[in-house]
Amino acid sequence: MRHLSAEFGKRRLSQIHPFHVESYKARRARDGAPVCANRELATLKAMYNRLSRLKRFAGTNPVVGIQFLEESRGKLRFLDDEEEDRLIAACGEPLRTIVLAGIYTGLRVTSELLRLQWGAVDLYQNQVTVE
Repeated sequence: MRHLSAEFGKRRLSQIHPFHVESYKARRARDGAPVCANRELATLKAMYNRLSRLKRFAGTNPVVGIQFLEESRGKLRFLDDEEEDRLIAACGEPLRTIVLAGIYTGLRVTSELLRLQWGAVDLYQNQVTVE
């Protein structure tokens, strides 16, 4: 929101046109932040859509029709058994428990594992429910 506010904060919603959005997108791409730019564009688009549904804005959404930037899919890689053993040996508690839980469940540590609540863990049926 900080970047969007800095760029568009002084304009009325009706004053923001697709040209402004494209210029913003190009600038953020040059900054080397295509993933951030896409999330910001998605946020801006969602704001216009929500305001339209709430009858707070009657104009056209300037983000509609704007192509999002291509994002790297990253390289998918798995630890081999030796790497896994070295990682576990290098970790002290509580990090060791977190790493083991991540390895055995396949959960992403920051977005899934660390957000688990005890109610989502069933030790009797060996199940974890991820929302």
